[in-house]
Amino acid sequence: MGRFRGANVHGYAVTRIGTDHWRLFWAVDRYYSGSRLRHPVHYRRDTDDAGALRFVKKHKLPIPDALLAVL
Repeated sequence: MGRFRGANVHGYAVTRIGTDHWRLFWAVDRYYSGSRLRHPVHYRRDTDDAGALRFVKKHKLPIPDALLAVL
């Protein structure tokens, strides 16, 4: 995906922050009008086991061992 074809998303990550809590990370490239520079914006969300599993499957990330134990 490029500048004019939708969001350029990268940097997916999943980390465990509790027994059944996970933190999801990703970055989106944003642009200012008239500028050729990109400015990455980082996002994070907290979720449970089911949400983390959906995120991992959707973005084809390796499943963490702690999440495999829950399955």
